[in-house]
Amino acid sequence: MTATTPHDQQTTHPHQSTTNVDDDRQSSKRRPATGVHPGAIAASLSAYCLLIIVAWIVFGRGYAALELTVVILISVLLLGLLAGCALMSRNVTPDREMDRTFSEFVNGVVDTATGEISGREALVQIAAMPILLAIGGSLIAVIFFVGA
Repeated sequence: MTATTPHDQQTTHPHQSTTNVDDDRQSSKRRPATGVHPGAIAASLSAYCLLIIVAWIVFGRGYAALELTVVILISVLLLGLLAGCALMSRNVTPDREMDRTFSEFVNGVVDTATGEISGREALVQIAAMPILLAIGGSLIAVIFFVGA
């Protein structure tokens, strides 16, 4: 039997817990992720990029190229901030998983400021408008080229 000295014993503050918080989180099952999947944001940004490319192909001649450059710089700045903040702010709670597959996102739920919505609803809210704008812009380009 070995003798222990007061130095060998662990001393804690009276209000400090003796359990390690990180050990408690790792030992318990973590709740599933409820953030937006990066694929939904990528779909939205891809549709906006397609719209910008179509605009450059159709209207990017002469003086209109300068106007398109200004519009694109402003759009890239705003969309970059929006997408960057959306990607960086996902799942910041310590008791949730950090990521999930796209099918888990679509079939799961997404936390919003006003409550939970389904992943399908979130995908429609994020990607429907940019995709429809890209389709509409492409149709305008086709009509412009056919009429010219």
